[in-house]
This record gives sequence, C-alpha cells and structure tokens, in this order.
Amino acid sequence: MTNKMNAKLLQITRLGDFYNNMRVLDSKAGEFKVVKNHNAHYLKYGPCPGCFGFFIKKNLNAHMKTCPKGTTCPKGNVINASNALSFNYTNTHPDPKFAKHVLQDMKNDKDKEVLMESQNIQAVGEFLFQKYGVKKPETPRQIMRLLARLLSAARKEMKKKTLLLEELLDPEFFDTVVKIAKNLSGEHDGKFNKEMKNPSTARRVGFAVKKAANVMKGIALRKKDEDACKKFDMFRMLVDMEWGTRINATARASERLHKRQKPKILPLTEDLIALTKYITEEIDRYMKILERTQEHQTWFELSKFVFCKNPAV
Repeated sequence: MTNKMNAKLLQITRLGDFYNNMRVLDSKAGEFKVVKNHNAHYLKYGPCPGCFGFFIKKNLNAHMKTCPKGTTCPKGNVINASNALSFNYTNTHPDPKFAKHVLQDMKNDKDKEVLMESQNIQAVGEFLFQKYGVKKPETPRQIMRLLARLLSAARKEMKKKTLLLEELLDPEFFDTVVKIAKNLSGEHDGKFNKEMKNPSTARRVGFAVKKAANVMKGIALRKKDEDACKKFDMFRMLVDMEWGTRINATARASERLHKRQKPKILPLTEDLIALTKYITEEIDRYMKILERTQEHQTWFELSKFVFCKNPAV
C-alpha cells in the first residue's frame, strides 16, 4: 500500500511541476523544477511523456526504461513527444512567421475551409514549423493538408459535418482512421496481395496522426483534462501497435513493387553523341589553356572531363 501511495504522490508531484514549468516557460520567470539538476540551460530540459517529470532531453530515452509510467510513453523518438508536450500553442497569438510562410500559401487549397477552421490542425502545423522553420515550410504544409484530407474524409465517412480533429483521434475511431488512410493511398487488390497506388501517403498519415496526438495531449494537459490525455495516449498506442502491420507493411511492399516495375529510361543516341562531342571540346579547350598557363584549377577541370571520357583510367 505504501508503494502505491508513494507512486501516486510522485505522479501528482511531477504533474504539478509540469504545470509550474509551463507557466515559467510562458512568463520566463519563476522557479523551474526538474527531477535532477544538471546545471544546464532550462531549454535543454523536457517533460517525460509518461510521468511528466523534467529531464535533460538527451537522457529521456534512458529514463523511459525506469519511468513509472513507461508503458504510456510513445515508441520511437521520445524527444519529439516531449517537445510536443511542452509546445505552447495559442490560437489568439499565432507565430507571424508561421502565418506568413505556411498559412499564406494554403489559402487556395482544396480543403482550405477545413484547414482554416481547425485550430488544432494549425497547432500541429505550427509545432512542426518550430522544427523546420522558414527553410522547409513545405513539411508542415504537407502534414496539415494530410490532416485536413483525413478530417474531411472522416466527416463524410462518419456523416458528422462538425467532427473535430481531437474527436477523431479517439481509440473508438482508430479503425476509421485506418480505413481512410487506405482509401487515401488507393489500396486495391493486387495479383497476390493488397497494393497501394500512393504508399507514401499512407505512411505519412501515420506520422501525421501521431504528431497530432502528441500536440493534442499537450493542449489537454494545459487544460488539466486527464480523460483527454488518456484518450490521446491510447490512440497513439494503437498507432504504435497496429499501424506497422495494417498500413506500413503494405506500403513498403508497394514501394518495392513500384521500384521494380519502374522502367529504366535509356539515353537516345543523339544525346550520347552530343555528350561525347561536348566532353571532347572541353578537353581541347582546357588543353589549350594549359599551353598558356598551368594552374591547379585548370588541371582539376581537365581531369574531370578526361575521367568522364575514359572512366577506366
């Protein structure tokens, strides 16, 4: 009984520290509480997705082995799940860079109405934008589009026009999500097994819903909604347990099949003649330059063309 009480007390303490640290991160003032102080910068710490205690992020994978709530921790990259929990998304104050570089280019999308009305899809996009930044804005855009397509298809499938993303990410609707993922990827009966026309789409749906579940759990934690946290945890566990067999296995097999069936395009005779002529002319040009002046760069350029003409040299 004592051990159970201690475990419960530890859980309550770490959850309280989590809320405290979220306030500290928001206000950038106050005492930041961690499980073990390594005298590191506070941004190097992150919450464990299981027990909510703050650890050095690089040590989270090791902590999972002894975490009292280890069974609820997501498989794979626990640091990403930790970042999702500590991500502070506010609908009223979105990142201006996110709005400019991501949302601005999505106003003409097919599912723009679903995208713009769903604050939680935008939350997932903004979370990913923090990772990829302005150099790779297409990544969060792709995930947001995929979630919008998923939600739009789910509304038709379930005949619920007002279905929200956080409602869809429920263990009860996991089979529906799997079915829609198969439809989006164009799954059909092949000669021997199931095949997919767009296998990468199916795999990306799995990635997208896991990211969404992580972000939704972070939002639920801030609202102190334990039921929602458990719901997103269970949904994510189903993804970990079944997505690989029900979706990824077929997707990988389809990708291998597509690769084998992809025709190898051989160059035309005219192209080979033109290439040979170009290489010969460049060799002659660099040879003439070397007669006038001998520089390292000229030798280097000449050697490249010589090796192109005679690769066995």
